[in-house]
Amino acid sequence: MNTVTIIALILIFAGGIGAILLSVGQAQSSQADKSDIINTTKDENTSLRKQLTDLQNERNELKKDLKDRDQKLNNQTKEIINLNNKIVEKSEYIEKFISSGTSFPYIDLKKSVGSNQNDQYYFTLVNDFEYPIYNILVQIFDYDVLNSKAYFDKRDKIHYIKLEDYKTARKYTTNLDELPSNSSRMSEDLLTPKPANLLIKINCRNTVVLQKIAMIKKGIDFYAGYQVFDTRGVLLKEEIYGDPSFIIRKELKEALNAIEHIEYTFSN
Repeated sequence: MNTVTIIALILIFAGGIGAILLSVGQAQSSQADKSDIINTTKDENTSLRKQLTDLQNERNELKKDLKDRDQKLNNQTKEIINLNNKIVEKSEYIEKFISSGTSFPYIDLKKSVGSNQNDQYYFTLVNDFEYPIYNILVQIFDYDVLNSKAYFDKRDKIHYIKLEDYKTARKYTTNLDELPSNSSRMSEDLLTPKPANLLIKINCRNTVVLQKIAMIKKGIDFYAGYQVFDTRGVLLKEEIYGDPSFIIRKELKEALNAIEHIEYTFSN
C-alpha cells in the first residue's frame, strides 16, 4: 500500500472512532437530559400536589368558617326572634294591663261570716281576671220598681220614667278607681235576703256589663242566681247558688229571663 492509501485508511478509521465517540457523547447527554426532565417533573408534581393539598385545606377551612358563620347567624337570628317575641308579649301585657283587656267585673252575693242560709249577704264586686279593671261605676236597681214606674210611649217608642222614680229604684251605687286582678271588694252595707229582681249596670274603662239577680223564697229558705251579659246580649257568666232542686232552678231561670235591660228617658 502506498502512503496515500494508508493515510486515507487512518483517516477513515479515525472518523469512525469520532462518530462512535460522538454517538456515545450524544447518548450520554440525552440520558442526562431525560434524568433532568424526570427529576424536574417529579419536583413539579410534588409542588403541584402540595399546592393542591394547600388549596384543599384552605377550602375546608373556608367551608368550616362559612358553616360556623352560618350557625352563628342562625343562632343570632333565633335570639333576635325570641327577644322580639318577648317584647311583643311584654307590650301586649302592658297594653292589657292598662286597658284591662277582656276583663269584666260582676256582683256576687257573699254570705256574712257565721250566717246561716237565710242570714245577711254582702254585695261583692269581683274581678276574676289577670288584669286590673279601672274606673268602675256600679248601679243596682230594683227591677220591679223600674218596671212599675216606667211607661212606654208607643208613638215615639221610648221608655220613660221620672227622675225621682229612677232614683227610688236605684238601691245601691258605688265608684271604684281600680279593682286589682283576682280580687273582690265587699259593700259596706249588708243585704237581708228577700224576694227581689235586681238589674245591675256596671260601667268601667274597657266595657259595660249588665247583670241580673233573682231571689226567691220557698218556705223559710231563700234561693238566688245571677246572669252577666255584655251590651250585645252575650251571656258571659251564670251562677245558681247552692244546689236547688230542678223546679227551683227552673223558677230562678224564668225570673232571670223576665228581667229586661231597658234604656230609659227621663220625663217631667
